Amino acid sequence: MNKSFFKDLTIKYKKYKWWLWFFLGLLAVVMFLLPYYVLRENAYFMVHDELDDGIFKFVLYAENFGVNGNFIPEFMGGQNRSSITVSAFWGILIYKLFKPYTAYAIMLTLVVLTGYTGLYLLGKEISDNPFASFVTASLFSYLPFKSMFGLNIVGFPLLIWILINLSKRKIKDSALFFIALVFYATGITLAWGGYMSIGFLSLAIIFFLFFKKKMNINILNLLIADAILIVIQIITSWDLILGTFGPNAVLSHREELVLNSRSDLFNLFKEMMYVGGSHSECASRIIALSAPMMIVFIPVLLVFLNKEKIALAKDIKKKYINLCIFYASCVLNALFTCFYTCAPVVEFRQNAGGILKTFQINRIYWIMPSCFMCVFICEISIFFDIAKLFLIKSLFKKGRLFAVLPVICI
Repeated sequence: MNKSFFKDLTIKYKKYKWWLWFFLGLLAVVMFLLPYYVLRENAYFMVHDELDDGIFKFVLYAENFGVNGNFIPEFMGGQNRSSITVSAFWGILIYKLFKPYTAYAIMLTLVVLTGYTGLYLLGKEISDNPFASFVTASLFSYLPFKSMFGLNIVGFPLLIWILINLSKRKIKDSALFFIALVFYATGITLAWGGYMSIGFLSLAIIFFLFFKKKMNINILNLLIADAILIVIQIITSWDLILGTFGPNAVLSHREELVLNSRSDLFNLFKEMMYVGGSHSECASRIIALSAPMMIVFIPVLLVFLNKEKIALAKDIKKKYINLCIFYASCVLNALFTCFYTCAPVVEFRQNAGGILKTFQINRIYWIMPSCFMCVFICEISIFFDIAKLFLIKSLFKKGRLFAVLPVICI
């Protein structure tokens, strides 16, 4: 094979590399989902919050949706619909149209594919390395998140990708992203992913209003996006809102809970960073330990780069900033969880009662798996950039072309 063959192959690869790695990852996702379609009811399922009540809620809600008004006669001798919280509006429609297992398989597929696609697309925004996006998005789709939570955990990468693109485009070019936003918004609930999405976006808009000229952000698109999220969450969570704040508000069963504080806050912080929070475990120990080393090492590396490598150094710097932002968000989330469960705060919440006691605002840690995976994308991408800086010349000199090609291409 001559040099022109390798040159043509490299050109074609660079043109289609993002599609190539996307479909390879899609194959990995299909392999994960295959047992649920081949073995069906004989496949392995998580019991906690999935089989013990999650699917049960969707089945009951779907059976009575549009039939008995706000009343569900089969639940605890007959209860208001607000007593059952479902995570995704389109999940109700799926369980309404299909038998329980078929609906479960369809919803699981939607959740897993959304998580994979969203993180892969976000990886393209924060890194120029499709291999890094392929690895992390595939791992993300394999994490043990429950289908019953819809997009409340796995949907954050898709949301961030949508908002990044809306902030860079004019309204006339944004229709596809608004449609994707509607899909996301109907896949979450106000009590979980909804308040996080609306809250973080609203804070971002306030921040951008002060730095609009410097950052060249389309604030109007973000305001429309925030309005879409708010309106859809009000419509899809109306029973919950009415049951909590309405004239005939229902007393939450959580009022009977006795809140427990944590005294071992350092261990809790490590647990949050290494394992993750309830329902959002992501086995992030390696990422949590390696990221601080890169945060310290990369600036030292950039100082010693000569002018010939300054272009690549700029790329590394961008990824380094992204790495720091996403890692800092994980640290802040873990610290907030420690604060929220420390003795003085728990005692205050217990005595205050009401929504201060029952509402678990600390579940903003549900965004941590997405942030850790973004950190991992940046780490892999920076690693390959460093390899390009220091390994390629020496490998070329030794004639090891096949060792160089993967580094160049990826």
